[in-house]
Amino acid sequence: MTGCMPAGLTASLKRLLIDRFARNVAVLAGGTLLSQILIFAALPLLTRLYTPQEYGTYSMYLSIIGMLLMLVSCAYEYAITLPEDDRSASEIVRLCLLICISVCVLVLVVMVVLRRPLGRWLNEPDLPNYFVLFAVSLLASGFYQILSTWSVRKQHFRRLSRTKYTQSIGQIGGQLAFSLLHIGPVGLIAGDIVGRSGGLLPLWHQWRKDNAASRGTDPEKRQAGGPASVQISGQTVDSQAALKRAGAAAFIQRRLGWSSLKEVAWRYRRFPQLSLASNVLNSIGIYLPTVLLAAFYGTSAAGLFALGQRILGAPMTLLVSAVRSVYLAESSEYMQKDPSRLAPLFRRTVLQMLVAGAAILILIVGIAPLVFAPLFGDEWSGSAGYIRLMSIMYLGQFVANAVGTTIDVMERQDLHLLREIIRTAMILGAILGARYSGQDAGTAVLLFSAASTAGYVLHLALSWWSICKYGVITEPAKPEESLPGGPIESLQGGD
Repeated sequence: MTGCMPAGLTASLKRLLIDRFARNVAVLAGGTLLSQILIFAALPLLTRLYTPQEYGTYSMYLSIIGMLLMLVSCAYEYAITLPEDDRSASEIVRLCLLICISVCVLVLVVMVVLRRPLGRWLNEPDLPNYFVLFAVSLLASGFYQILSTWSVRKQHFRRLSRTKYTQSIGQIGGQLAFSLLHIGPVGLIAGDIVGRSGGLLPLWHQWRKDNAASRGTDPEKRQAGGPASVQISGQTVDSQAALKRAGAAAFIQRRLGWSSLKEVAWRYRRFPQLSLASNVLNSIGIYLPTVLLAAFYGTSAAGLFALGQRILGAPMTLLVSAVRSVYLAESSEYMQKDPSRLAPLFRRTVLQMLVAGAAILILIVGIAPLVFAPLFGDEWSGSAGYIRLMSIMYLGQFVANAVGTTIDVMERQDLHLLREIIRTAMILGAILGARYSGQDAGTAVLLFSAASTAGYVLHLALSWWSICKYGVITEPAKPEESLPGGPIESLQGGD
């Protein structure tokens, strides 16, 4: 049977079977593909059930959650894939979850206290009144983000893939169902919370199972499993009580593990010291423009802008999230075992994502003006113009995000911070400049797109410079260890 196949096709099939990177990308991409198909298929229904103004308010909520999500673990989640032993990595997960709960409580209190000033600043008085929804959404999103990073470390890609489409089903079903109640943007927000909660329990159970397995292999932990027996005969009541208090304190210490939490928090302190600031700046650059557009030009303009982002982001998310997760797992492993393989992986991934992204964007930009009004409704036709203005920016985001964890893997968080300071300054300068020079919303989006594109190019340059600085490109990989064709090439069956 194999002899009937062309030699090139046979070689491509062999590469697909043996290339672990490509297989893992395919697994994650499968779940993300179904997820994005479901979301995209529901858009024509949602745009007829909700107005651009309501969608604009919803996009402001998504933007605020996106910015707050950078705070939920103080960037410690990026360290989960780095330790060689699972026990240390699991302690980082526990640390992240505790930080997440604390941040959510703090956000709830702040929004309750400042909801009126926030309504004036955002030019949307009702949005801060949804403070309970904000806190619940942030908690579900934070837990999922942290636990999915653990799944990446353990390479539970199939389980992680399944959570992608369960989230989409929950989100779409919730938003369609809540539209029957005619509660405006609250229906979109509540449906989004249902979606964010989807898939959380399987990841939680998987982490608990992995954590128990890692601790069960430690003889010292088994020996210290219960309180030590103490001979108390002949002692006074006071001394017995003191021993009981000491035993209870020791038991609590073992259960909470504060010492191990302090140890991993100190070991990976560069992540909150440097990565946290850069991640917050990154989220500001990505999400704040939507909030500013709504505040400066109205929620209708923000709704059209958000729909354009959703249309462009759907196919981009299909590949980039899968490639990013697998790239993080592979690059972390290479840094521990064979750093010389990181540079070829970086080059190949960038090139193939550039080609794939350009093909997707040409298709979308070409057909958007023809199908937008019939598909989404006449009042949404203005979004097609925003898609053209943002196309180059999304190509840069597509490529840069696929390898965006390179700097974190090499623990060069200082470069992340430098890049985000420059990028955020350019983006805010573009939008504020458009506003205070009297430009319209379209010009503001164009300037925002140009500034963002420059920021993504800078990210790629700094990622490659960090690899060169580390010196991993000077030692080529051995022929028998060289990776076969990259993820996109293998999936496409290229030679």
